Amino acid sequence: MTKSGLTSLSLTRRSALGAVGAALLLPLAACGTEGESMGEHIGSTPPTPESDPGAAGAQNPLGSLAGTPSLSEEQYETLVEGVSAWVSRVWPLMGPVWPGVDYTQHRIVAMQVNEQFEATRAWVISTEGHRALQAEEYAGIEVPTSYGKVTFEGHPSITLNLGQAASATKSAAAPGEATTKSTPSVSADGASAATADLKDPATYAFALMTHELVHFYYQGEINVTASSSRDTPYPYQARPRTLRRMLLDRLRLAATEPERRAEHLGHARHWLDTWKSEFVQEAEDIHHYDIVEGVARYVEYMALSVQADQPAEQLQARQAPLLKEESLDVSVDVESYAFGFVSGMLLDAVKPAWKDGFYATGKTLVELLLDDAAPVQEDVDPEISGKVEALIEEAEEYTGPDIRKLDDAEADTSVAYLYVPKVGEIGYGGSFAYKDKVVLTTTILVLNGEGQNLQVLGAPAFTGTDKESLTIPLVEAQHSYADGVLTVTGDVITGTVRADRTTENGREVFVAK
Repeated sequence: MTKSGLTSLSLTRRSALGAVGAALLLPLAACGTEGESMGEHIGSTPPTPESDPGAAGAQNPLGSLAGTPSLSEEQYETLVEGVSAWVSRVWPLMGPVWPGVDYTQHRIVAMQVNEQFEATRAWVISTEGHRALQAEEYAGIEVPTSYGKVTFEGHPSITLNLGQAASATKSAAAPGEATTKSTPSVSADGASAATADLKDPATYAFALMTHELVHFYYQGEINVTASSSRDTPYPYQARPRTLRRMLLDRLRLAATEPERRAEHLGHARHWLDTWKSEFVQEAEDIHHYDIVEGVARYVEYMALSVQADQPAEQLQARQAPLLKEESLDVSVDVESYAFGFVSGMLLDAVKPAWKDGFYATGKTLVELLLDDAAPVQEDVDPEISGKVEALIEEAEEYTGPDIRKLDDAEADTSVAYLYVPKVGEIGYGGSFAYKDKVVLTTTILVLNGEGQNLQVLGAPAFTGTDKESLTIPLVEAQHSYADGVLTVTGDVITGTVRADRTTENGREVFVAK
């Protein structure tokens, strides 16, 4: 994994937007115990099963700080054609994939966004094809950093930032090399390939749109419990991650070795029971996300697999590459996605009617799959536990310094805090339950509203109990205050923001307006 050297970066609005585009994009509320509402979800684990687990950016969202790739006008058009080919070919077939879905009603408003974060061109994509929009047709639509929920011409729709989608598919830099701005290969033929290639920008964008539409329009009946949380406990614990990886591995074996399916499902039940009994609170916290992200990933990957008049063996051939091990880090919620597709595939095989009334059961896909499997005990695979330990050691390289900075700042009241009462989209390396806080590492935030011109590119921060506010210690940054304006100058925090100044327990606190 490559760490970006921040001191040499030019902190421009262009680089800030590029960094946000490369990071995990979420509304701040998605970090907390309430989780995100299905109508406001802004980001997810990228649908890239064959990513390099050691690629720059796996834990460090600044890995692609150089910005979004430089696409030509023709490449944007090709990208739109590629997404449109997927939509027209697959979305009419989605009815049997999940009860009640009707993808023929949806529209994608795909935007070409410039470095000033303005839409310069836009297209509407549907099962009927695509067309370029006149400027007045998209003038009132909010430009998405990645994507957003919108109603377009009366249809339940979704917006797409084409450049960000292309940026997400860039190849990682080689070890020891900085990731640089590059132009990915753009094709309109992904939907015609024998199997889906999620490194293809159009295929990636189609998968992303299909996934997020599930959250936006088809999961309103799911209740978010008070204990729901996707924050990873810190310090890291190897044991729960190992137990979940053993469970995932046995499910994959059950899918790929049907002649030994009963044996593998028995082992999977053992690991599920062990994890739930040893880590009761984590199991309660992540339960909701195992459902919502598991189903969305299943629907997404089925969309990449189904074709018209498709024999069973062809479906299986298209599913097989998507069963390969996804790029997993040590974040709790990343596993929620990985469980979805393999569990759904197995349920299709052993419990074909499983989708009817699924949400009403309150069970995760894994729980429903294994509820009648007898547990079969086995020992932990040392190869799997070794991988988890290596991932924790690697993740600690990025997480540990940020946690220590927050601890040091809390102990030193001479360090001022910037308090932002309400934050929309935000990038971060990870969200962690630590002491009485939810800590965000490698935070990426651009404040550019009225009276705001401030960029945060890699600083640690923590959220308030409402999961809408954000506190940023002004660590290693000089600041001054005059005429109601806070000016910050530092390597990772720089700019100005209108703010009120107050004092709390001897600490200077600036409240952004």
